[in-house]
Amino acid sequence: MDLELVELTAPAGVRWWVPFDSSEGFEPRWWCTQKYTSVGHRFVRVIQRGQEVARVELDDSLRLAELDHYAEVPVSGKTPLEIQFIEVARSQRRDRIGTAVIGVLAAAYPDRQLAAFSEGADEFWASLGWDRYLAKETPHLLRPLFVQPVSAVPVGALPLSAPTKSRQATADGARSESSDAAVDEQT
Repeated sequence: MDLELVELTAPAGVRWWVPFDSSEGFEPRWWCTQKYTSVGHRFVRVIQRGQEVARVELDDSLRLAELDHYAEVPVSGKTPLEIQFIEVARSQRRDRIGTAVIGVLAAAYPDRQLAAFSEGADEFWASLGWDRYLAKETPHLLRPLFVQPVSAVPVGALPLSAPTKSRQATADGARSESSDAAVDEQT
């Protein structure tokens, strides 16, 4: 499955912005009603055959070592990268796009350990083989944390860069590059 990750960046000089335009295939209240700071958040548009099939919000601020209220979360030498949110286009759901997106993200960020707090998607995160951690004292109040096993982090893949280039990758980690001239980030 060929997927292209296009990292969106705030326009120069803009501190708060809305990274995605409204689209019929995606829930507008999740992507178009909140303004985000351009610091700490990464937004990725996922393209397949010229069509947007998924959206991802990543957060650089997660520190696994500071999650001592979760039981036995291992801390590896890799810097965590939290998947704050992922949505697959309505027309593409149940086609394993979400699983492929996670695989491509892992290949695009080989120096990072992916993690996600699950909100009603425990089966999905568990299906990836990720480890599940619960809060020690109030597991019913806090979302389960799923962490990519260190052994699953690909070695030798190129990191995703700013939108001067977009990366194309397949679920098995093969990749090619193209310039942003071929990708209109605003559609």
